[in-house]
Amino acid sequence: MAVDTDLPSLSSSPAHLPKRVAVIGGGPAGLIAARELLTHGRFEQVTVYERRSDLGGIWNVTLENGGDLDLKAERKRPDASATSSAYPQLHTNTPFNTIELRDFPIPTDADIFPTAAVVQGYLRDFAQSRGVYERIRFSAVVQSVTWNTHTQDWTLVSNENGGQVASRYDGVVVANGHYSLPYIPPISGAESFKGRLLHSRDFRFVEEFVGKNVVVVGSGSSALDLTRILAAHAKHIAVSIRDSRHWDSENVADLVACKAYPVTRHVPVKRFTEQDAEFEDGEWVRNVDVVIFATGYLYDFPFLRRGPLSDHGTQLSDPDQEYRDLIGGGDGEVVVNLWKKAFYAWNPTLAFVGLPLYINSFPFFEFQGTLIAKAWSGAAPSLAWPTSLEEVQAAEDEEAKKTGAVDRFDGKSMVWSGKPQFEYQDELTRTLGIWETRRERLKVYEDPGALWALRNRLIFGA
Repeated sequence: MAVDTDLPSLSSSPAHLPKRVAVIGGGPAGLIAARELLTHGRFEQVTVYERRSDLGGIWNVTLENGGDLDLKAERKRPDASATSSAYPQLHTNTPFNTIELRDFPIPTDADIFPTAAVVQGYLRDFAQSRGVYERIRFSAVVQSVTWNTHTQDWTLVSNENGGQVASRYDGVVVANGHYSLPYIPPISGAESFKGRLLHSRDFRFVEEFVGKNVVVVGSGSSALDLTRILAAHAKHIAVSIRDSRHWDSENVADLVACKAYPVTRHVPVKRFTEQDAEFEDGEWVRNVDVVIFATGYLYDFPFLRRGPLSDHGTQLSDPDQEYRDLIGGGDGEVVVNLWKKAFYAWNPTLAFVGLPLYINSFPFFEFQGTLIAKAWSGAAPSLAWPTSLEEVQAAEDEEAKKTGAVDRFDGKSMVWSGKPQFEYQDELTRTLGIWETRRERLKVYEDPGALWALRNRLIFGA
């Protein structure tokens, strides 16, 4: 059966605009999106679903973790978001004032790079003062979100207080973050390794690594932060790096040298044996006790998995196909078929906040939350809607090339640091008639080496 590629548009008629809105996620993206819905929208109901007992998302640090990896059993853990993805020693990797919300000042006594607890407190104060907190349903695990073709609305089923609750909404904002489902690269022999295997999301206590030989796989900020944290405790740390940009810009080599830490830098791991690691240049590290994968995350929206998510979805014989198409063919490295990186092309009453990576996060969430609020309230007359899937895909390919990606299916297309992010925000400023990006606070990023040297000195004392 041929599938129609003509897209529905969001009617500006008050009778067809969303009135009841669900926001999935009580982390920064969800809290900020809810505030913008309340500020700029014309909604009868805004409800936030948070699966844990407190708000904050990644900044809500729990001592419980998801446990070590068992690669023989599974590579994905469906309950990953039940525990925090942050370790107790987590600090922001950007100055606090760069992510300050536009009308809610950060605490005057806050450190430049505050702890997770300080950021969570800031978010709690924000939610309580802006009328968001009382709209949060805590310990409410969203099980499914499905589109009702006949009534043209959504059914959201959540687990709360030991039972299932079904609720109806006209619009759904997905803001569940992307730091839950760990990505584990396929490395030969990893399943046979006899030591500990864990992802950085499940790192908690440095005491577990005292006197251990550790291999850290990864080259991003988490990998290098864990290297800094463990350096004074482990017997030896071998850092396996595929991309040296973070290592160089974050001055890790300088920190290692001045502290005389037992840290060595290596090329990517080629394979593991039961006890050892071989790297692509032929070097070996013997008697490895622990391997930490600081290799990032996959996009995952388990509550959308079975669909349908649109009238289009009812045309598909496989109920999972619509979801697989959404996450780039099912691998979870990208999210596609979105207009303005927010609205699901086949159904613009399903929207996403905060998908791009390496962004100036809280301000970016403000822009996207306002976009959704105004569009769903009929208050964005200058916002043009696509008429065909081809138009959306062409726009996504164009956006991808700005990031240096090959196309919209390339994982690099989700990295919006620098110019892509600000061009997006500037367009929303013009289209929606809202505030401008506060670029003066972002000048600190012009010299990343100096910024990271400051962070190393303030947090690690070197």
